[in-house]
Amino acid sequence: MTCTGNHRLTLRILRNVSEIEELRGIWTEWESNPTTDIDYYISMVRLKPEIQSPYVMAVYRDGQVDSILVGRVERARVCFKVGYLRLFQPEVRELCFTHGGFLGNQSAENSEFVTREIVRCLGRGEADVARLDHMGIDSSLFEAAKAVPGILGRDFFAVTEPHGCLRLPGSHEEFARSLSRKERHHLKRHAEKVKADFPGEMRIQCFRQENEIEELVRHTEEVARKTYQRGLGVGFRDDPETRQWLRTAARKGSLRVCILYLKDAPCAFMIGLKYQQTLHGIDMGYDPQYAEYSLGSLLLMHWIEDAFEPNGSQSVTEIDLGPGDGRHKTAVNNHVSHESTVYIFAPTLKGLRFNLERTVTHLLDRAARKLLSAAFLEKIKKLWRSRAMGSGQVGHGEAIPVDE
Repeated sequence: MTCTGNHRLTLRILRNVSEIEELRGIWTEWESNPTTDIDYYISMVRLKPEIQSPYVMAVYRDGQVDSILVGRVERARVCFKVGYLRLFQPEVRELCFTHGGFLGNQSAENSEFVTREIVRCLGRGEADVARLDHMGIDSSLFEAAKAVPGILGRDFFAVTEPHGCLRLPGSHEEFARSLSRKERHHLKRHAEKVKADFPGEMRIQCFRQENEIEELVRHTEEVARKTYQRGLGVGFRDDPETRQWLRTAARKGSLRVCILYLKDAPCAFMIGLKYQQTLHGIDMGYDPQYAEYSLGSLLLMHWIEDAFEPNGSQSVTEIDLGPGDGRHKTAVNNHVSHESTVYIFAPTLKGLRFNLERTVTHLLDRAARKLLSAAFLEKIKKLWRSRAMGSGQVGHGEAIPVDE
């Protein structure tokens, strides 16, 4: 544990689970996102080999915990890409702060205080770079992360991306009517095609219980290994970490998984977590040999319909499919905010090199997008995905919502 501060604010840096457990009560009271659930966080720092230690920054105001910034130190190989083309893959010691991990009082004063401490940590050589994931661009922490670091440590190319959600209306019927005419036609046409080509042979099974995890993982992996996301090294993967968080979610009653079968063979999956009153989409995928049936969209609609089930005071009021503007997200979202991942670079040769490689990649990617038309970019994206599906590449990556 490291302590620092001034006459009003004091900082504790918690580096092990026993210290973190001291904050369980207030952490649980403040948490609002499954990625910062304290049990999920602890299980991940124990299981993931790349995570070297927890790094939780607790801000005390006049002796009382006022805010918490949830992070970790990990050894990571960061991939900088132009489109899907991997240009640089530096290995760095990274200080990562989780999406939604700023808990409690997120005032401008607290934001500036923790950002200055992050800069000092990097100056002491505790990491090569700090990464603050998916911060709202209207948040005080985003503003501090952009303004506090010096010129050489500052991120000048933080890319903004949309993060939409579906705020549920009063009934599933109202939701269905809110879809565009084009989307309703798309869904109806593909549902009819499935019925015509697989009469009575399509079924959807939902998984929520811990004793269903083995079957869930086996059938999901059967689909996931065929997807382009697997070729790119991201998406669902059957490993100890995945199994652990699935079990943790099932024990807490928050697991929401659906798998679509054709002729009893798994063909598409949708994995989600119900956290408080929000249903979070974590990962999805489909067997590419059935692309013409748009099974992912059909399964997503079923997953959303399932969210309208009444469940007392903890019923779902919002669905969050994560950041990005994939077609399946824009088709259903009715509220959009904007986020950005911001880096802070250490004042070292390695930190400066990391900054330079990221800057070069960003400029090349931006130039390529300006030169190429949107239609041509989409063709390149589809070609790259096709190559990825056939490549059998294997890599590590976060489980995230993916485009159909």
